[in-house]
Amino acid sequence: MEYIVVIDGTCRFCQLMSRLLVHMISVPLRFVDENAPELHHFHDQAVWGMNSIKVIQSGSLFVKSSGIRLLMRRAKWMYQPLRILFLLPKTWLDACYDFVARNRYFFGKSNQCAS
Repeated sequence: MEYIVVIDGTCRFCQLMSRLLVHMISVPLRFVDENAPELHHFHDQAVWGMNSIKVIQSGSLFVKSSGIRLLMRRAKWMYQPLRILFLLPKTWLDACYDFVARNRYFFGKSNQCAS
């Protein structure tokens, strides 16, 4: 089962989160650029324009907290307790995701994000 992860930024925070995901998730992740040729059939979906993490698994596209929830299902045992957060309503989780995304320059101490 392949997980393709599309992260839209090149700032330090985005890079740190990518490394953290690789460490936390027990299956291999393939990180690709938004313009990768194998992603062209997803570009017509309305959610593709969002500045968020995008996870593609078995031909389905997941964004924001849905993508992270999908990845956390495959987290190593020591990170499984974090899945309890996903009992919160999706709207709350997406709002938290948006807050972190808006403030990633502050968290990453960099203003060099591509998005």
